[in-house]
Amino acid sequence: MMRITTSANARAASGYHRTSLRKQGEYYKQEIEAFWHGALAEKMGLKEVTLENFDDLVNNANPITKESLTPLNVDKRRVGWDITTLPPKSFSILMALTDDTELE
Repeated sequence: MMRITTSANARAASGYHRTSLRKQGEYYKQEIEAFWHGALAEKMGLKEVTLENFDDLVNNANPITKESLTPLNVDKRRVGWDITTLPPKSFSILMALTDDTELE
């Protein structure tokens, strides 16, 4: 199953990133590593996703120069999506019953 959640504004996106993606034991067994990809990320010199450069981008600022990325900056704008893939319930039950680490 795939679940797509839209971030309604910059504050919501930053809050989600700070509390959910970096907190051990919530969704992940350890802190995840994330990296920026694509031509624009390369042009901007972005490699690893950090709290600081993520906050800058969702707040319409270039993380390097701190200049505005677009001329218009509205409070209620879609700043991104969180796409989560979830295994089917039968897989989760199998994991719980067998403790098979290779399934993970």
